Amino acid sequence: MFWRLCAGHLVCAGFLESRSTYLCHSRHLFIVDASKYDFSRLASFENGELVINTDYANVIGLRRYKEKGKGFYFSPKLIEWLGPKREGDIADEPYIHYAASMQALFEKLALQMIDHYLGDVLKQTDKLAFAGGCALNVKLNQKIIARPDVKELFVQLRPATPVRRWARRPMCPMPAVCPWRRWSTGTWARPTPTRT
Repeated sequence: MFWRLCAGHLVCAGFLESRSTYLCHSRHLFIVDASKYDFSRLASFENGELVINTDYANVIGLRRYKEKGKGFYFSPKLIEWLGPKREGDIADEPYIHYAASMQALFEKLALQMIDHYLGDVLKQTDKLAFAGGCALNVKLNQKIIARPDVKELFVQLRPATPVRRWARRPMCPMPAVCPWRRWSTGTWARPTPTRT
């Protein structure tokens, strides 16, 4: 918190650019630049399909990068492009810029998918329910809620928990939209399936 506060003060004082993102790690303040690297060659959203370039990532079989007998889900071609794999937890250049660039690509693709698949529905309802691990990405959620066609955003409380286990928990992230609570009796139950 201290370093973020200092970064904000430095922006106000004119020492740092307000357009940049700042990362604090081990008492060091990094200026992160998402435009420093272009990761658009890794994935794209074309004609309603998410296309992953398997020359670099999501690689299976013999094309995988291997190190000390362990195979990874990327290829040696990615190593040639970006350099050696990071060792340890250190947040340092160029890896902080890689993360920011990947975040920017992720946001771009997610927003394109929302436009393609949910654009008409959002214009009618102004509401979006978002679940899964990607739904916990705060920066993406900020961009979604800033859209003019989204007035309400519901993010599932536990993205990896199956619904049947989540329904038994004595909590609900938003009681107004939770179908598992019977408000009249105060008990938790799954909704009754309806046949159409």
